[in-house]
Amino acid sequence: MSPLKDMHGFTLMELLITMVIMAMALLALSALINSSLQSTIAAQRMTEAITCAEKQMEIIRADGYDTIAPGERYNCFNDSYIWWMETPKSISPVEDLLEEVAVRVEWADGSSELELRTMLIMTGN
Repeated sequence: MSPLKDMHGFTLMELLITMVIMAMALLALSALINSSLQSTIAAQRMTEAITCAEKQMEIIRADGYDTIAPGERYNCFNDSYIWWMETPKSISPVEDLLEEVAVRVEWADGSSELELRTMLIMTGN
């Protein structure tokens, strides 16, 4: 028997191929983790913006939309978001009975925005 045939183990080529495959798998895994992290951050920001808009909408429902100047911008969540109310629109045949109110929330860096709309039944206040 020749001494080369008695050797057991991996050759240098097998180790290199294994390392390349492992490196590709780790790169794919890191890309997946990065994508997951970005999605989580985006979902958190959206949740905060929706919470801000809902909070402002509740204030408008409780106090009436006359307490907030349409188009004037306000800060929310430590200046992370800016919100404003659009001018209410009458959407009923009877004047000023039913108003549509929209609250828009924009990220402070201007990267995105969302809008909530609601209907307010106006009483003779």
